[in-house]
Amino acid sequence: MKSIELEIDEQQLQDLQIQSSKISFTELRKKIARLEAKKALAACNAIAKAEGLDKMTNEEINNLIKEVRNQ
Repeated sequence: MKSIELEIDEQQLQDLQIQSSKISFTELRKKIARLEAKKALAACNAIAKAEGLDKMTNEEINNLIKEVRNQ
């Protein structure tokens, strides 16, 4: 197995929740993917809130889904 050295600033380490100076490539990829997914979810939530979708009831959501499926 080979090793490489990366420079990552303190904030990135905190964002990725990396505690150790040694981490496998697979674990680093998982942490990056998790962080990107959290960012995407936050963006979706912000859009939903801006559009008022966060106030929809389950019944309204289900009716909307039925409408789309019937089209």
